[in-house]
Order: sequence, then structure tokens, then C-alpha cells
Amino acid sequence: HNDTYLSQLYELTNQINKLSEYFRGQHRLQLDQWRQESHQAIDSYYEKKCQELDKKSIQNETVNQDRQVLEWIKLKITQLIREQNTTQQQIDSLKAATNAVQREIEQ
Repeated sequence: HNDTYLSQLYELTNQINKLSEYFRGQHRLQLDQWRQESHQAIDSYYEKKCQELDKKSIQNETVNQDRQVLEWIKLKITQLIREQNTTQQQIDSLKAATNAVQREIEQ
């Protein structure tokens, strides 16, 4: 009888080990799925932030260009005042450049 019991215990142990492996496998699958979803979420967030930075970079370039144009206009006005030799065409040109910068800023 003892051999029969031992044999049954070994079989039961093997069955329990197989079930344990199954549960470990299920948990591993869940963990792998969580990892994959997490990586996708991180990648999505990363792409979103890259797009935001690119947009800000373009906006910063536009702002810098607008500042440069305004500085040029100021210098030109100073020069024209100093020379005291201004034409209506020069004033109209400076007004047009100033208005263009203003429109750009208001967008």
C-alpha cells in the first residue's frame, strides 16, 4: 500500500507542479502584456512631446525673426532721423514691415 500511496503522491506532485507552471505562465503573460502596453503608452507620450517641442521650436524661430525685423526697423528709423533725408516710400515701407510683424504676432 505504501508504494501505491507514494506513487499517487508523486503523480499529485507532478500535477501540482504543472498547475503551478501554468499559473506562473499566466502571470508572465499578464506581465508581458502590461510591459507592452506601458511601452506603447510611453512611446505615444514621447511622440506627443516631440511634436509639442517641434511646434514650440517653430514658434520660437518665428518670434526671433519678428524680433530681428523689429530691431532692423528701429535701426532704420534711427538712421533716417539722423540723416534727416526721408521719403514717403521709406516711411510706407517701414509701416508695412511693422504691420506685417504685428499681424504675425496676433496670429
